[in-house]
Amino acid sequence: MLQEMRAVTLLLVSSALGCGGVGGVTPSASDAEAGDGSETSVTDAATEASEPSRALLVTPSGAIVYIDLSGKSPLPAQLDYRAEESLPDGTKRDVTSATTFSLDDPVGSFSAARFTSSTTLPGGAHGFTTLVRAKEGALAGVAGLTVVRLDRALDLWFLLPYMGTPSPARGILRVVAGSSPRDLSVRLSTEPNADGVDTSSLLARVRAMEEGDSTSGCAPRSVKDVDGDGSSETFPSVADAVLCFEVKPVINMTTRLPMSRCSEESRFFAAFADVVDGSGVTLERRVVVIAIPVIGVACK
Repeated sequence: MLQEMRAVTLLLVSSALGCGGVGGVTPSASDAEAGDGSETSVTDAATEASEPSRALLVTPSGAIVYIDLSGKSPLPAQLDYRAEESLPDGTKRDVTSATTFSLDDPVGSFSAARFTSSTTLPGGAHGFTTLVRAKEGALAGVAGLTVVRLDRALDLWFLLPYMGTPSPARGILRVVAGSSPRDLSVRLSTEPNADGVDTSSLLARVRAMEEGDSTSGCAPRSVKDVDGDGSSETFPSVADAVLCFEVKPVINMTTRLPMSRCSEESRFFAAFADVVDGSGVTLERRVVVIAIPVIGVACK
């Protein structure tokens, strides 16, 4: 019997903000011939352009927060922001109390500098990336923010940058065995998602943890390699036990997935991880949500 679907979230998030250039002042021939007044004006403008500018720095700059689904009701995420004015002499001044914070998308709200998420996301998404905008007088700053709906007790997440090292390096998936002894394993489905992408290619392997994991409540127990790939993926004849499966993402990921629009800093995809018994019957299907960053595109 198919149990309740839960999300195993693998997060691969990076910033995709465009930056503008800074222009200089070049005197024209008529300026050079105009006398002292024009020369002074051009010199003053060039000097002013070369001076360090003031800026508004917003921290944290690329936060990931979670709407916790592990309880009876979703628990909103909260996060406190800080704004600092970067002065020309290299020092910083805290201007948080005078700064107005806002969001590009309806993922929550601000009360002064404190962000509180909503309990749902636009379009019923598992995750959503937006921009936090800060304004203090004539100064403005931005920061990336990703909000994820996640069962913190059961689900996993990863940051998987393009051609980079994932963080964390592994996740532990907990499975509770029923009262009847049976072989149990976790298999990554290669079933294409709605975008026609086999997202299982973003995961390196799933391994049954013979050594157990005390922090996850899993005791050491015997394992076996049923499919002969050199990695033990099955717990044989287990009952009334908590089992731990190690999930590792790929390193130096080179998969490029289709993006819907430039304004999205990251695109979220759905895949599946199936808990199966020795006869291949699926006992539980967990949704795997994978977020891929926009690569090489300047947005907003």
